[in-house]
Amino acid sequence: MVGDYRKTSGKLAGARVVALSDYAIDAAKSVQADLALDAVVYATGEELIAAEDVDATLV
Repeated sequence: MVGDYRKTSGKLAGARVVALSDYAIDAAKSVQADLALDAVVYATGEELIAAEDVDATLV
């Protein structure tokens, strides 16, 4: 996840990370902390996709 974020963060003008999810929720929480993201960590991808403030996803 971290590598994907770093590869795309400079290429998506105006985009921001608002949500994270991983089947291993501790991994998502670790990424959130490591990158100091102001993002919600969801337990499932379905919850993330249903979130009102999520406009697009990167898988």
